[in-house]
Amino acid sequence: MENSYFLSDEKVGLNKLTVDAMSKNYFNWLNDAEVTSGIEAGVFPSTQEDIENYVRSANSGKDSVLFGIFSKDDNMHVGNIRVSSINSVNRNCMMGIIIGEKEGRGKGYGISACKLAIEYAFTTLNLDKIWLYVFEDNTAARKMYEKLGFVVEGELKKHFFKNGKFHNIIIMSLFRNH
Repeated sequence: MENSYFLSDEKVGLNKLTVDAMSKNYFNWLNDAEVTSGIEAGVFPSTQEDIENYVRSANSGKDSVLFGIFSKDDNMHVGNIRVSSINSVNRNCMMGIIIGEKEGRGKGYGISACKLAIEYAFTTLNLDKIWLYVFEDNTAARKMYEKLGFVVEGELKKHFFKNGKFHNIIIMSLFRNH
């Protein structure tokens, strides 16, 4: 029996993440310095309650959707992708992704999930622009975003303090008709 997903391709399925559907490993992802090294998460230890509250709040309004990323091979929850700061007047949103399961890395799940989220933002939500933040030194993420058509719009110098030092943040964006 095949699982039903809100959005899917040959590699991954995306469903609105619920506390019941999230991986028990989600707690471990956000408390693993290797998993969170190139993203803003992971500055403070997260409790199970913190994570459950985040999942509930991320899907509680009309300006944000948090999707769980599930491997279509085994329906394993491998990560999350969030479309947030949805602004229907200015027709833009922010996007962020984490592939938390280390076994799920390097398999194309991230790029597949991004393509699905981009299609959702441009087609279903009828937006014109998606923007995101990426650590300047997160070269793997930057390459993936560039492959998807994102371009650098700007840089925030010494904007985020993590692991004892300030990090520059790159602002990248993708327009519907890029």
